[in-house]
Amino acid sequence: LSEILGKTDFDFYPRELAAKYHRDDQAVMATREHLDTIEAHVTPQNERLYVHVIKTPLYDAFGSVIGIQGIFWDVTHRKRIEQDLAYERDLLRALLDNIPDRIYFKDVYSCFLRCSASMVQRLGLKDAKEIEEKTDFDFFPRELAQEYYADEQRIILTGQPMIAKLERQVDTNGNEIWASVTKIPTYNQADAITGIIGLSRDITQLTTTEQALRQAAEKYRAIYENAVEGIFQTSEDGCYISANPALARMYGFESSDEMIKSLTDIQHQVYVDPERREEFRRLMKEHGSVSAFESQARCKD
Repeated sequence: LSEILGKTDFDFYPRELAAKYHRDDQAVMATREHLDTIEAHVTPQNERLYVHVIKTPLYDAFGSVIGIQGIFWDVTHRKRIEQDLAYERDLLRALLDNIPDRIYFKDVYSCFLRCSASMVQRLGLKDAKEIEEKTDFDFFPRELAQEYYADEQRIILTGQPMIAKLERQVDTNGNEIWASVTKIPTYNQADAITGIIGLSRDITQLTTTEQALRQAAEKYRAIYENAVEGIFQTSEDGCYISANPALARMYGFESSDEMIKSLTDIQHQVYVDPERREEFRRLMKEHGSVSAFESQARCKD
């Protein structure tokens, strides 16, 4: 105690901190108002802390201010927890404000708690608060809402997540859209399920493209299988990669598979004149395509 009494903050702290503490003392004595704040503090070992400080005027028997009295205590741990929480909150806000995928949080009753800006837009709302305490039944046709509700209640009951489910939805104009939906349970510190987190990714364009590709593939397969002309693919070294039924019939085989397995050297097994195969390859390399190229071929018999 003797090392402290009679000295000032300037004897113990960096000058800028000591000047700040001195200004606070003067303000308390001048205004007679209490100071209650959390501020940075540096120990003699240069350790940076946060302290909760309360300073009040000190009066004599006649009511005159003769100094200040203060109390402070270490709140570094609490302050750092608050900073960590604020950082995580800012990260979550940045995610929810900017991610194009639709993210939402629900309680065990499937009521919305919070959602991303993209989810607000998806539902045709203006503010995220409009979704709070509502359910899918407030936004979607009953049959779809019932499907979503059943999925969520099953997750809450079993703890088993739902990953990338292809889900039919409708937009605000009633148009059909498709989404890849993932839902996982959320837990509290006691490991009890408190609700779900959902992520919905619009894959309407991808689904539409896939459907168009399937239809095109089906049309191509129909042409390929039913054409009267032979259609085939071969490797450069003279093996069949694929062939349609018409070509197999021309060469006297029962099926395309039988022909592909039997003919492993096109130049010598198919071409009557093997040099024509070499001519064919030369033209392909020079021009990239061959048209009206005639040659004699050997059949199975």
